[in-house]
Amino acid sequence: MEKSVESIIFDLDGTLVDSLPDMHAASSEMLKSINLNPLPSNQVRSFIGDGVGKLIERCLDVYGLKVSEVTTQVFMEYYYANPTTHSRCYQDVKGVLSKLYLRGFNLGICTNKPSSLTNKVLENLDIKQYFEVVICGDTFPERKPNPRPLLEAVSHLKSKTNSTIFIGDSEVDMQTAVSSNVRFGLFSQGYRRGSVTEFICDFHFDKYLELETRLKGYF
Repeated sequence: MEKSVESIIFDLDGTLVDSLPDMHAASSEMLKSINLNPLPSNQVRSFIGDGVGKLIERCLDVYGLKVSEVTTQVFMEYYYANPTTHSRCYQDVKGVLSKLYLRGFNLGICTNKPSSLTNKVLENLDIKQYFEVVICGDTFPERKPNPRPLLEAVSHLKSKTNSTIFIGDSEVDMQTAVSSNVRFGLFSQGYRRGSVTEFICDFHFDKYLELETRLKGYF
């Protein structure tokens, strides 16, 4: 019987990769450069999901400050030099990606992270080879939750929305899937702000070893 799912598209931060440690370090470096105290890790965690620019803006907004060229430069230079110093793939991500790839699924990435950083993270963590398409926050003028990035990824994979599942961890990812009319799987251990019960999703999973089981209903 033909699989009803042909393509699986993943968000990056908080979905495949726990990137909070290095984002928190970059934000701390930025704040220290203007003589401000670093924010708690959990607070920075709540700022992730809408792209690096929004994260910088939210960190500075805590202190009533606006984004400047200097603060952005400090953050970006530090983070670009250290994107995977402490960041790691979530447990079993590599093994599951390898299995899905070998089973013939078309795999893609749809993230709000800039392309230069995205590619560096994928290469450093040795998972880039699994993805046929990588759509980033600067690939198009529109970013998630606008549906265009996800729909472009679906199109590139020569798939259809009804044969694609988008795997993400946040409200932004859920909104993107809903507006794109694409099925959504929630990784519950990422950077969501609300409870799992508040999400519109086809399924949710806590560990990557559970993902194959969740997907079996769509084969």
